Amino acid sequence: MSLGATHYLLTDKYSYSKSYLQQLLVELMGGRAAEELTFNEMSTGATNDIERATDIAKKIVCMWGMSDKIGPMTIGKDQGEVFLGKEILSRDVYSDDTAKLVDTEIRALIHQAHDVATDILGKNRELLEIMANQLIEKETLETEDIFGLIREHAADEYKPIIEKKFNKAMEMRMEFAGKQEPVASDVQEPVAAGETAPAPRKRTRRKPKPENEG
Repeated sequence: MSLGATHYLLTDKYSYSKSYLQQLLVELMGGRAAEELTFNEMSTGATNDIERATDIAKKIVCMWGMSDKIGPMTIGKDQGEVFLGKEILSRDVYSDDTAKLVDTEIRALIHQAHDVATDILGKNRELLEIMANQLIEKETLETEDIFGLIREHAADEYKPIIEKKFNKAMEMRMEFAGKQEPVASDVQEPVAAGETAPAPRKRTRRKPKPENEG
């Protein structure tokens, strides 16, 4: 994690549940919640996370049909409108009330995620301070470092999900590492059984013949 950006391990998963997406929203709102708890102030540091959270919330409501109040339907097209529900106004089949409902549902998802993130960080304030100090000291924390701190200092109620996330992170790391292609220089031609791999051939330059030679 760096200032204003939260990075996740790449996966081959293409289908996500609503509960997973809501959990992702909580993680993305963690930076803003941490600012408010620690400094009682907001900064631009969480800009990228808030932008991503807003995009996911819009897709939950408008693209993936996961809103309980709107139902399983796709609404509008992403045209980069400033107001969350404004993009559907150009389509006659949807009313202004529907646009307002879309806006309300998107905001509700984000605010709920922010509240959950604030609650989790509030219960783990000591861990938040310890991890912040470690980042100041080391600048970069590896997966094992992060989970080591969490395992030691997190509230007991979160321990089961912490272990689950740690095991998943390790599994994803192994999968990602297995997909790395070998360097071309490390690849050797196959050798039949019982044969010895040939030694690399040396390239030599021919000496030019003297001009007086035939």
